[in-house]
Amino acid sequence: YHYVEWRPMEEPRWYSDELGPKHWTSSRFTHVMKLRQAALRAARERWADYILFVDSDVLLTNPRVLSLMIAENLTLAAPMIESHTLYSNFWCGITPQGYYKRTPDYVPIREWKRLGCFPVPMV
Repeated sequence: YHYVEWRPMEEPRWYSDELGPKHWTSSRFTHVMKLRQAALRAARERWADYILFVDSDVLLTNPRVLSLMIAENLTLAAPMIESHTLYSNFWCGITPQGYYKRTPDYVPIREWKRLGCFPVPMV
């Protein structure tokens, strides 16, 4: 690694409006987005070629995933995260109001019947 920064908190943090540790309140979402923006800003300041964000509930099991994404030579690339349902970490379509829109492309990609790297409006 070129650079790793770790900022441990001295005590557990919770949000006053949360119902439990897995409840995504507006304040939790805002906090995570601020952390990601700070990480992106730090990467830019260090002229990093790449930055990787991985949520704690995601396992990258393909040992070639990073090299495959880098080989695409795109500004943004993301692997499709596997699940046991049609849920995924990408959308193939968005409504004019910004909501999820099911498209004919989605299921073949999600079920690994159409392979490759595809432009999608949301990851």
